[in-house]
Amino acid sequence: MLKRPIPIFIVGVQRSGTTWLANIISNHSKIAAIQDERHLGIHESAFFSMVANSYGDLRDDNEFIKFVGMFSKSDYFIISGINEDLIFKKRPYTYYEFFKVFMDCYAEKENTSYWLEKTPAHSLYVEELS
Repeated sequence: MLKRPIPIFIVGVQRSGTTWLANIISNHSKIAAIQDERHLGIHESAFFSMVANSYGDLRDDNEFIKFVGMFSKSDYFIISGINEDLIFKKRPYTYYEFFKVFMDCYAEKENTSYWLEKTPAHSLYVEELS
């Protein structure tokens, strides 16, 4: 893939059809979305609402190493099949950059032009995500 993958965020309140929409869109061959049968398709990351900022400033190497160690044990990371070494090699310095690097790696692994993330609570972070 020559171009960086383009992110797609599905946001909306719970019980409004966001899972249905995300599952439909993620069936497209050019869109990578972390999915699992146990999650009825799309797997919500809850990254910005629950994970981001949990280990302080990622510019600090020790905090970054702790954070990657914690996140790599999450269901979301495990299902992605991404190798921790890719994250360390690309070395993001903010939580937003980390998530973009992580999802870009996933899209590249899946050979897609887009990646999709859906978490209703991320509706509160639309400005930051844009």
